Amino acid sequence: MGTKLGSISVSKFFGIFYSSESHMLRNSGNGIFIGRSEKFNIPFLLGKENLLNLHTFIFGSTGSGKSYLMKSMITRIISETNSKLAIVDITGEYKQIVDYFGISEYEINPEEFLLSNVRLAYYNISNFNEIKKVEEAEHIISSLIEGMRKRGIGQKEDALIFLDEAWKLLLKSNTIDILLREGRKYNVGAVLASQLIEDIDPSMLSNISTIFV
Repeated sequence: MGTKLGSISVSKFFGIFYSSESHMLRNSGNGIFIGRSEKFNIPFLLGKENLLNLHTFIFGSTGSGKSYLMKSMITRIISETNSKLAIVDITGEYKQIVDYFGISEYEINPEEFLLSNVRLAYYNISNFNEIKKVEEAEHIISSLIEGMRKRGIGQKEDALIFLDEAWKLLLKSNTIDILLREGRKYNVGAVLASQLIEDIDPSMLSNISTIFV
């Protein structure tokens, strides 16, 4: 029970989407299109109806497609759903999506975002030094959590908080842990990306419904 698993070991326990054709057939009716299975070319859709919560963790080595998957999810969620999205951009590479959709109301106070009618909040902290990036990311997510609590339980409207390079915060703060523990009852999910499964504590991982390897 106390053994710490590495990324390769963990990948053997969690089903990669092409490994379970029957699962994909059961879940191909509703949701956000992610991709097609390698073996039978069956579409895989990620739908909240089949999930315990909205939390998602994406991990893989540099250049393996983590950011691409996140951008794809953001684009499709904006296009196909009414969900609210908050993007905490450590690298600066997500601004292109915001600009593409022509959304200008994204610099809203994070504590007020979930209480507002604004669909997309974008926080670009890429120009700060590494220490300041962590501080700013922690402040933004903490404020989003406060707004989440003020919004209250039982909300029908989904809200997703995207954070790439999540290891920068996972290793130095418990803010994400609070979000993962409390988010479900407020219908708020965290979508995190990082290089290694070791970047996230096993107790936090147990609160995440969807994992992409």
